[in-house]
Amino acid sequence: MGKTVLLRDMINGCLQHPVRAQPMSEDDPRMRAWEASIYAQRSGQKLTNGRH
Repeated sequence: MGKTVLLRDMINGCLQHPVRAQPMSEDDPRMRAWEASIYAQRSGQKLTNGRH
């Protein structure tokens, strides 16, 4: 993306390119579940750009 973005922006970016799915709104329960899952998996680890 070339800039610092929120995790939900990265999720939507992955949905749109290359999957070509529709982006989810930030209050969509599926988006909340994706965010919670990623944060839980990365608990205690730095989220480094381009490494996920």
